[in-house]
Amino acid sequence: MRIKPILILFAVAAFFGNAYANDGLDYILTVDKIKNVSVGKGRNGQYNVSVTLAKPYREDFKVLTEDNVGKKLRIIHRGKILVQAIIQSKIDSGIIGFGDSYTAEEAGEYVKNLLSD
Repeated sequence: MRIKPILILFAVAAFFGNAYANDGLDYILTVDKIKNVSVGKGRNGQYNVSVTLAKPYREDFKVLTEDNVGKKLRIIHRGKILVQAIIQSKIDSGIIGFGDSYTAEEAGEYVKNLLSD
C-alpha cells in the first residue's frame, strides 16, 4: 500500500504581518477549491482540520508543491494567512492538514470559517 503525502501545516495564532510580505509563495484557498473539510482527533487528544481540494485544483497544488520544494508556502483564506510552512515534498493527495492543537469547538469554528465566503 502506497501512502500519499499529506501537507501538515501547523496553525499559528498570530498574524505574520509585513515581515513575510515578499517572502515565499501564496496559495489562495477559496470555497470553490474545497471539496471537503473534516475534523479529526490527534494522538494528543486535540483536534485538527483537514481540507480536501476539489479535483480541478489538486493538480495545480501538486505542481505548485513539486516545483517549490524547500520554499515557504502560505495558505491564505479571505485575505488572512491561515498557516505557513516549508514545502517538504510534492503533495499529490490534495489534502491540506491544519494544526493539531484545537479544541472541538475551535475546530468547528475553523471549519465554519473555511466554508464561508
